[in-house]
Amino acid sequence: MTKNEGKFYISLMGENSHEVDIPAGQGSFSITPKGYGDAYVDADTPISWSAFDGMQIPAGGHWPRFFYYAGNDAGFAQWSQEREIESFFWALQKDVSLDLSKAHIRRLSLDCDRFKICVRLGADTRKAEFYGKAENFTIEDASGLKDVSFCFREDGAEGAEPFKLLVFTALVGIERIEIDAPVCCEPFDCESLLQFSALKSVSLNGAVCNLRALSELEGLNSIQIRYCRDLSGPPSSWSGLNYFIAWNVEQDAGKALKKELAAPAKTREFEYAAVAQLRKKAWFESEFNAPFTNCGGQKRQSRAYKTVLKAIKKASCEREARAVVEGLVGAINKLPDIETPEREDAYVAVRQISDNARFEIPQSKTQEWFDAVRDF
Repeated sequence: MTKNEGKFYISLMGENSHEVDIPAGQGSFSITPKGYGDAYVDADTPISWSAFDGMQIPAGGHWPRFFYYAGNDAGFAQWSQEREIESFFWALQKDVSLDLSKAHIRRLSLDCDRFKICVRLGADTRKAEFYGKAENFTIEDASGLKDVSFCFREDGAEGAEPFKLLVFTALVGIERIEIDAPVCCEPFDCESLLQFSALKSVSLNGAVCNLRALSELEGLNSIQIRYCRDLSGPPSSWSGLNYFIAWNVEQDAGKALKKELAAPAKTREFEYAAVAQLRKKAWFESEFNAPFTNCGGQKRQSRAYKTVLKAIKKASCEREARAVVEGLVGAINKLPDIETPEREDAYVAVRQISDNARFEIPQSKTQEWFDAVRDF
């Protein structure tokens, strides 16, 4: 059995091209162009995937069990026709068209945030995960695939139009889908899930809308909703559901949902049903939409923001609230070389802080305080 723990050489680009150091028990192997990973290989350099032949875990079975690869060599597709891969994560570095119909990859993850892929999947791929923008994926065939996940990167602003999945005819037979959307940007439109009429399980994370559309999926028996700050329009029928989770959701809608869920729970038994971790809308802003996350010196600015956020919650009158806002803007005034992103984040911070006050502060009043003190 070929060595796969501790320090050893592996022939990824020729005889003993890489010395690697693998901790005991590590079941994964990562190949990246630079910065991190178990082995560094330029994105456009071909890889000898057969270098992993003969490597096994102590209990038997192939090692590595999980691959992470950032690069452009699609040779793993041919190699995996002879060697089963439990999980393969591929971060594309260019547009590509790939036939994986004969590959023995049980779980395939494709990161297409910046590049496009046209892919054909085979019967051995049991779960597929797509990261990036929906328009970057073309799926020509996915025979046998039942479980799909889409993770959308932040690409829009709060208040923008809801976004939908494109029509994926190759996925018409899937039974389980997970949607992971940004929490504080444009919501994902659940109506676009109706193209998958065989769905039995839907898991939604982040901002979503049109939840009521899920009632049209007659075979749906499981819904999971997490980190959703707008839970309006829940499914109108619970007759087919036996598994339901709403976790870290907006508190007012969550309380109403609890009452609505209590009625069917009296007449039949759910496998699991829970509505928990109810949150105020301001919580989602402070946790997932905090300003200064993309600016230089962000740690210092973020700490100041969080300190002021606590202070505004203690303010008992408008005078005290104004003092808090002016203190934050005054601190921002002292930052060197304030650019457009910092200016935009500064007003977002002031707006969010006002929203967290114990009493209502009109946006016009917030703007007035902001303009009176800022010198940028």
